[in-house]
Amino acid sequence: MVTEGRGRLVDPADTVYYKHETRFDNGQLVDLSETRKVQDKFLMSDTRYHDFLRTAFLTMKKGEIAWIKLNETQHRNMYHQANLQYQRTQEEKDAMTAAVGPTIYIKVTLLSIKRDPKCEQTASWEKKVKYFEAVREISKELISEEKEYSNAKQLYSRCVSIFKNMSKAQKESLDAEQKLQRLEILNVLFTNMSLCFLKKGMYTDCIKHGQEALGYEKKNPKAHYRMALAYKELQDLDRAKENLIAAIKFEPQNAAMRQEYDELIKNKTSKEREWYGKMNGFYDGDKLK
Repeated sequence: MVTEGRGRLVDPADTVYYKHETRFDNGQLVDLSETRKVQDKFLMSDTRYHDFLRTAFLTMKKGEIAWIKLNETQHRNMYHQANLQYQRTQEEKDAMTAAVGPTIYIKVTLLSIKRDPKCEQTASWEKKVKYFEAVREISKELISEEKEYSNAKQLYSRCVSIFKNMSKAQKESLDAEQKLQRLEILNVLFTNMSLCFLKKGMYTDCIKHGQEALGYEKKNPKAHYRMALAYKELQDLDRAKENLIAAIKFEPQNAAMRQEYDELIKNKTSKEREWYGKMNGFYDGDKLK
């Protein structure tokens, strides 16, 4: 390892984005990071990709830089093979083949990881709940540590589909406690999706998903709070105030909400005074004469 990564290890369901350079044992260096304009993409679930890279990635984290050592049996026919057909003589072909020695080293830089866990719509209730718990944990890391709001939003959206679009038969098979749990899960998912949209500056979508969350749990301070922040950004201070009041009502000890409310009131009062001042000037001016 050259540089240690951060976060959780790559999962077999993920997609990895990376850059690499290959050094042959004779000292020849091919630096693909200089010649390629885009990063390489590796689907961990696709068996067409090299197994040695898949094995290495499963031990790596985002931002990690590491060397991979391959012996001759692992890399045989992997390099220069496509260009051999263009060599005129057997001597030229042998020279190209010999350019790659018995051992090669690949320096891999893991740039980013797209988390991509999946769950079948036909899965059992128990498997769906485990999937929700995994998505919740992964997305928490994506949001708080990696700032990967789009990836987290995608996972939340996929999970919403799993629980919202359950078959009629499966819904009817749930007991009272499971039915309540399903509504709580959907409330959490929509609430967290509203946060993703808020962080991405997509305020209308933040409000929309906050309202969806309130459809499952009206006493949801986080949904009200995020909607308030979105309305504030849209300069709809009256609705921002309404949602902040509701958020504080359901979570009265939250200092951040109270501070946001105080700042909103000051801002709202200042704008109202400015507006009234302009209107007084209008009524006193020559325009009404």
